[in-house]
Amino acid sequence: MGANSDAATSTERSLGNDGAGNNAEGGSAHYTDVAVKYESAFFYSSPDYRDWVMKHLLCHFGLPHEDASIVDLGGGTGNFTQALAVTAQARRRVLCVDAFAEMLQQARAHHRVEPMLADAVEFAQLPPSSMRYSHVLLKELVHHIPEGQVPALYAGLYRQLVPGGTAVTITRPQEVDYPLFSRAREIWAQHQPHHSVFTTAMEAAGFTVELHTHSYQAELPKATWLGMMRDRFWSTFSHCTQQELDQGIAEVETEYAGQDTVKFSDRLLFLVARKPASNQETSNKDPSPAAAAAAAAGEEQSAAAGPAEAVLTAEQQQQYGELGFAGPVEVLSREDAAELHSQYEQYRRQLGGTVQGDWRFKSHLLLPWVWQLVHHPRILGAVSQALGGCRNLLCWSTDWFCKQPGDGAFTSWHQDSTYVALEPADVVTVWLALTPSDASNGGVCFQPGSHLTQLPHVDTSDSGNLLLKGQTIQELDGVEGQCVPLQPGQATLHHVRLAHRSGPAQPAAQPRLGLALRYMAAHVQQGLQTRDSVTVAAGIDSFRQYRHEQGPPAAGMDAAALEQHRQAVVAVYPAGFERGG
Repeated sequence: MGANSDAATSTERSLGNDGAGNNAEGGSAHYTDVAVKYESAFFYSSPDYRDWVMKHLLCHFGLPHEDASIVDLGGGTGNFTQALAVTAQARRRVLCVDAFAEMLQQARAHHRVEPMLADAVEFAQLPPSSMRYSHVLLKELVHHIPEGQVPALYAGLYRQLVPGGTAVTITRPQEVDYPLFSRAREIWAQHQPHHSVFTTAMEAAGFTVELHTHSYQAELPKATWLGMMRDRFWSTFSHCTQQELDQGIAEVETEYAGQDTVKFSDRLLFLVARKPASNQETSNKDPSPAAAAAAAAGEEQSAAAGPAEAVLTAEQQQQYGELGFAGPVEVLSREDAAELHSQYEQYRRQLGGTVQGDWRFKSHLLLPWVWQLVHHPRILGAVSQALGGCRNLLCWSTDWFCKQPGDGAFTSWHQDSTYVALEPADVVTVWLALTPSDASNGGVCFQPGSHLTQLPHVDTSDSGNLLLKGQTIQELDGVEGQCVPLQPGQATLHHVRLAHRSGPAQPAAQPRLGLALRYMAAHVQQGLQTRDSVTVAAGIDSFRQYRHEQGPPAAGMDAAALEQHRQAVVAVYPAGFERGG
């Protein structure tokens, strides 16, 4: 193992966070109790200290690189995760994995972070087909892992990393220079394993390992340090009774009597584990971390589900972020779209000639071919890109929208977010055309940029309105909007808060048929008392906030499918509710 060291000096207020990891002794209760204060404790750390840590981390990772796919294992509130996502300049969100929901509650607010609820060892046991990435960070986490589980942790991470990928473990030595009281030093020595426990497991898993020591000379107000201990900012203090903590703080106060500041050296150990670039190394194979990042997207396409597939162009991704919609996006071939249209016609005939009411909703629970469409790799790839590279995706609904020439059916200006209480707004609708769709036959029109705020709606009773409550944004009355013409197999993607509408099909126009597939990231919460049911479309739903729909249907409209569909629709739209159509 290689080694190097450096030093930095500053007059700063704090040391940064301790990371949230597994349910080691005292860990679970500690992170549940301190979750509210944890973000404040993190911000005691100066930008200089955070940047010092980040500088070394990026160096050992070989970043920045836009193709990097990064996991922050034990990322807690996601504050450092967000900073890593920004400085690494990765296009994809950084996956912030933590064992404590209370910690991740704050991570949901970071737009470059995808939270995931799992402990470290549990995450490492996921198959590479579920999780694949080029870089994984374990920052001040591993001392929470029971020693007997450390080999399984690193063996699992080795399997998940792409060839040439890098795992960086940041930990502290057994002997430290902090102004701790005697009981806290005893606990530290008891619970801080020697770094060889981890490097041995890394090497056994197949990694090549380097050890780097970096030191930061800290100076901060004594009152700040005592306050941090009083708030139990490290899990070390969770093992102290309140009496032991009070006595210990008094001990430190006595030791530093007459001094306004405390000074000490913060030594961090960076254990850098690299996976070989291939099973058979060759001299012309680039084993660098940057090369692993560049190869990660292609590697993920073969190893993971649909979200790894790049479907949107760079211009479409920018359009989605700035305007709230993107399209047209090539999703299906014209032949595949025609086949789906034919199957829809069979569904329509089976229902007696019209698809209306409850039958418009969640038909993926009734029809195997719609279930397959929900899981289509190109659809999931486009949704993942629109959500900044989220891996874990849930299908919230599938809704049919059919207009016949001259039937007067329309949708008023509205935002899908109005009545669903989903936060954060990481929710995307894919509007897939199975016939030509344009202004003549009631194509969808968008109000660019309206996704940036929630607008007031009023409910109406217009008979031709396909919306459940006839909801409309009155301030947009008379606004035409931007219509995106679609050919069969093409789609638009729009943000859950984007205002959109569609007019009626003209008498001489051809019928218009489209399927709206609505997806959300698995970390999205619903504020309604009755939670929707969802289909896990990609990755894993670690939060389990919604009832899971089972599938695919064994056969179209069989008894089990009909019952699941009935339960799903009634749970969202109470019995007796006017469901439009």
